[in-house]
Amino acid sequence: MENVRVRFAPSPTGFLHIGGARTALFNWLFAKHEGGKFILRIEDTDTERSTSEYQMNILEDLRWLGLDWDEGPEVEGRFSPYLQSQRFSIYQSYIQRLLDSGQAYYCFCSMQELEKERFESEKKKLPYHYSKKCRTLSQQEIEHQMKNNVAFSIRIKVPNEGQLVIQDMIRGTVSFQWNDFDDFIVVRSQGGATYNLVVVIDDALMKISHVIRGEDHLSNTPKQILLYQALSFEVPRFAHIPLILGADKSRLSKRHGAVSIGEFRRQGYLPETMINYLAHLGWSMDGTTEVFSRETLVKHFSLTRVIKSAACFDYAKLQWLNGKYIREMDKDTFIHLGTAVLLEKNIISSEFIKNHENQVRKIMLIVKDHVKLISDIAHQTDYFFNPIENYNLELIEKFSNIEVTKRLEEFFDLILPMTSFDAAELEKSIRHLADQKKLKLADYVHPVRFALTGQLTSPGLFEVMEILGHDSCIDRITRLSNGLKTQMSAKK
Repeated sequence: MENVRVRFAPSPTGFLHIGGARTALFNWLFAKHEGGKFILRIEDTDTERSTSEYQMNILEDLRWLGLDWDEGPEVEGRFSPYLQSQRFSIYQSYIQRLLDSGQAYYCFCSMQELEKERFESEKKKLPYHYSKKCRTLSQQEIEHQMKNNVAFSIRIKVPNEGQLVIQDMIRGTVSFQWNDFDDFIVVRSQGGATYNLVVVIDDALMKISHVIRGEDHLSNTPKQILLYQALSFEVPRFAHIPLILGADKSRLSKRHGAVSIGEFRRQGYLPETMINYLAHLGWSMDGTTEVFSRETLVKHFSLTRVIKSAACFDYAKLQWLNGKYIREMDKDTFIHLGTAVLLEKNIISSEFIKNHENQVRKIMLIVKDHVKLISDIAHQTDYFFNPIENYNLELIEKFSNIEVTKRLEEFFDLILPMTSFDAAELEKSIRHLADQKKLKLADYVHPVRFALTGQLTSPGLFEVMEILGHDSCIDRITRLSNGLKTQMSAKK
């Protein structure tokens, strides 16, 4: 497809939402698949809510996802500037063109007048439509209002009848009745151009060929097409992707969990995971494949495979997918990411890594297959580097019985004289002990694991013991055993 140019145009009024990230991804994939250009434009005309911090966060999150843009902030192109706040002077000539052609008109109706009209409609139980009374003002009446400095907005003349039919690339044929639309405002009384006007001007001047966006923008499409035609611009092709819902089938929001890319990033998700999962939300490659590379996505992406129905966000599936990517990650990459987490959490220092590089590497690799989130590495490895300050009181209660303390004492007596602390030898010795006592291996493993790690789950116990070393294991088993005895004495 020749001259494909698509854009992602976020407003820097908040963090990058998961829905916005998926829109960016679909645009990026479409551009890459078609050999086109992906443009990033910042729609920061909402001066009260837009901030430079949000803007920088959006750029950072897009880069983290690997969605590089061909034109936009910090990557200037021939259609700059790419911030709407720097394009106000561009809009003025097009506003005047609409007025001069008679496609737009001055509206001097005050808020009070409009509220009165709305009230009258509600009394009659009718949907409100603007009366269009300013649409037929004479030039003399307009000049009179201007002379008296009466505040005005500028409205577009919407056809009184007929319909608009569009061919949406995802939804197919969609029709709109013009009498369902008011003569909508394109310039507010405060002087600011509205979203529908500036997005049309920017898309036209930046030669956007395809507008791929969420279906919540579908209702804006007839207004924008009317503006394209009024300004003699070429109308792009439209594709409206389905919404993302939570498990309760309502629109995904904070009450469902994390919704911003930054939050998923902080929780320990990988960019590869997010790209893979976002692609699944509303798109299918073949109906069966669940894990695919970025290159595979680019090769197979097409809008014809976008599903029309809303997609439900599944946090459990996302976490499963992240764990899969971590397990398949090469060792050096995992170690690099893991040590970065430990440094950030102040669990270890750079000096410690330098002096104990082999030990750190061994610890990282022993937990690799047990981590679902990169941030989990802190919890999964902390007990290797630091003594357990406090055991969980609920678990202390669970293990506070004479049988557990007896097992710990037997285990202690077994390992105390050991000079070799090899995982394989440890396992062999402990299995032999369990057989002698006619007990299950788990009767020893569960309390010992709790003693050594403070947790009910961990990597293989014998590998953990080998890394912790003889003295540390002796100390921790002694400490827990004494604590359980104290707890049992307090109950008597």
